[in-house]
Amino acid sequence: MLFEVTSDRQWEPLMFNEETMLIYAASEAGARARAEEAAKEKEVTYPNIDGENVTWRFQRLVDIRETLYEDLSQDVDLYSRSFERLEPYEELFPAAELDGT
Repeated sequence: MLFEVTSDRQWEPLMFNEETMLIYAASEAGARARAEEAAKEKEVTYPNIDGENVTWRFQRLVDIRETLYEDLSQDVDLYSRSFERLEPYEELFPAAELDGT
């Protein structure tokens, strides 16, 4: 789920948030409907510590995928995606942020 996060102060650049949610459904269409419903329920406006209103707005579903494994009672990979270019990924997720340095 992709959300746009805005405030009264109009942050530059804009902020976005991506969330991955485990949905139980019998079909992809059912999963899509439940995910969209859940995302719309997450839309919210609240005052931050500075008294500015912060708003989370659902933008779109990024992806719907089956889990890689059916047995979720133990540690398993839930989701995987591949991409062709590393540079855009590194722009979004600098290595220092990922490895904690």
